[in-house]
Amino acid sequence: MAKVHSRWLEGSLRRGHHTASAIGLCLISLIASGATPALAATEVTGQADQLELEVNNASTQDALDALARAFGFTYQLPAEVSHELNGRYRGTLQQVLGRILDRNNYIIKPVEGRLEVIVLGKSGSAGIAAPAPIVATPPAPPPPSVASVTSPSPASLPTPAVPTLSNAAPPPLASYLAGGTP
Repeated sequence: MAKVHSRWLEGSLRRGHHTASAIGLCLISLIASGATPALAATEVTGQADQLELEVNNASTQDALDALARAFGFTYQLPAEVSHELNGRYRGTLQQVLGRILDRNNYIIKPVEGRLEVIVLGKSGSAGIAAPAPIVATPPAPPPPSVASVTSPSPASLPTPAVPTLSNAAPPPLASYLAGGTP
């Protein structure tokens, strides 16, 4: 009986070997053909005031390409800001752009009746210079005039009296509560 079991095991291994070889050949041919298992897809429906963008395994550039074709805007996108998008984005064109460009610094400006989208880079990256801080400077004193009044010199001003602290103990609290003077 051990011999029969052994033959069954050998046959199974041989069949498994052929199956593994077939799977391996399929994978190699799939990789060699350049096919990718998940294809990127974008679909735009609606108007600029109410649209839906559906993306599946799409890059930021794929989404911007689809929106630019549908609504006629131009854009500039650095390569390092693109990431994979999946899902549905609904709203106005500016709202959808804001969602797909989230975590990026960007400008949307009208140019000759159409929009131009300029993506500057990822938010918080060192590539964008921060605006210079606004520093308030006091106004310069006016130049002295001929009819100006001269201020007294510091030597002619009286010295303020500095009160001296006594070493005496403060009066008891009862004197304040009774309405008396200390």
